[in-house]
Amino acid sequence: MRKVFMALSRSKIFLCVCLSFCAGVGVGTLVSVPRTVLVMLAGASVVLVCVFWSQRLMRLLCLCVLFFISGIFRIQLTVHDPIQTDIDFYNGRTVRFLGMISSEPDVRQDSVKLSIEALTMGSGSRISGLVLMTVPMYPAYQYGNLLEITCEIETPGRIALDDGSSRVFDYGAYLSRYEIRSVCYRPVSVVLRGRGHGNWCMAGLLGIKNRFIRAMQEILPEPFSSLLGGILLGAKKAMPVSLMDGFNRTGITHIVALSGFNITIIAVALSALTQRISLPRRMSFFVSCAAIALFVVMTGAQASAVRAGVMGGLVLLGRGLGRLSRITNVLLLAATAMVLINPLVLMFDSGFQLSFLATLGLLYLSPIFEKWFKHPILPGWLSSTLAATLSAIFFTAPLIAYQFGRLSVVAPIVNMLVVPVISLTMGIGFGATVLAMIWLPLGQWVGWLVGLVLRYIVSVTELFSGFQYASITVTRMSWIWPVAWYASLVAGILYARYRQHATHEIKA
Repeated sequence: MRKVFMALSRSKIFLCVCLSFCAGVGVGTLVSVPRTVLVMLAGASVVLVCVFWSQRLMRLLCLCVLFFISGIFRIQLTVHDPIQTDIDFYNGRTVRFLGMISSEPDVRQDSVKLSIEALTMGSGSRISGLVLMTVPMYPAYQYGNLLEITCEIETPGRIALDDGSSRVFDYGAYLSRYEIRSVCYRPVSVVLRGRGHGNWCMAGLLGIKNRFIRAMQEILPEPFSSLLGGILLGAKKAMPVSLMDGFNRTGITHIVALSGFNITIIAVALSALTQRISLPRRMSFFVSCAAIALFVVMTGAQASAVRAGVMGGLVLLGRGLGRLSRITNVLLLAATAMVLINPLVLMFDSGFQLSFLATLGLLYLSPIFEKWFKHPILPGWLSSTLAATLSAIFFTAPLIAYQFGRLSVVAPIVNMLVVPVISLTMGIGFGATVLAMIWLPLGQWVGWLVGLVLRYIVSVTELFSGFQYASITVTRMSWIWPVAWYASLVAGILYARYRQHATHEIKA
């Protein structure tokens, strides 16, 4: 065992340290540890690192303990004790305050959710903090609007899910990752007091996005315009409930989500397609990265889109480098940096978790599947897309079943039928919308072509979602099952890599 630790490379030591920090954040989220205990343990770890500096095994163990404690301490820094200048200090009361819409309005089927940055109370005293307010569809508000609001603000709590199970959703923890600690469901009055008070760059990006969506609506009828908006921009909230339910039952919700699941699959498909048309590998990498960057900008550069773009770029980088040891450290560094910036994403952000798992699947499992799918009948780009899709499903399905209480039985089949045309849909749909912004008749003509592809996606979804057992409701699922699944996946991947190395050695 000592020889094994002595042989640890710097990259593996870095891996252990990052994992220790993230583990500390996870444990600190679940268990409360007094800060005096943390300080004592941290001090002891520093002393032990210095004492055992010449012994690599003990030095590594002490460093891991130190970073584990640092993770616990980092999550404790997010604990919020409201004071009189915080808006959540007044939770449970009816207040009047002045606030600014700090992000893009979240349009739902029959309402709009606004993230309000509180500025001053009715008395004129300055306050701070965010309030999530639900308002009717009309009048419409925009990012940067200044509003005078009178409402009863509340502390977001736990919500019982209506899926037939006894599970509850911790709405407060979900919102805390955005630093939102107050909600207002029924404002008494909302008065517009000004416009254009937000960041000019963000306002410009959202203006382009809104114009893009309006052009999309002019060239396609519903539900196809909403579907294209979801695929291109992640704007899925205005989609028909029946269509979203079909996506949930068939396991293809990711095609209209701002997640690494969606971006990484599309990035792999685009990379394979550009190489298919004889673009050099380096040029293919830059074209695919440019497409990801364009996607992030078009969505308004939201945090979830940036995170998804980073994950997609890492997958392309990993496939380009060809050395998993390097890209593993880059991926873990990116994930650790995200956790360091906002430690709440580790346990309360399913988008972050699914993006990370999908990326792992694409890096480690997809190459194995690609070898299985190699066949003269299948084009290279199609086999790459199928391998990427199945890899992402294998790595994300257990978490989806555990967190959301559902498991799509038909997801592998539907994804194989739908995902290969997503890149085509994005390309034609983006081009048609841009043309419509320049000259509407030309955009409508090209939009007819993308409408055919969108109709195909809807038809496949409706066909498979109509099956009685297309989706299974999972109730009271123990955490042991996802852990066992991921342990089996890791064992399978390690065994496949061992066989590959053994085969190479025999041939050599």
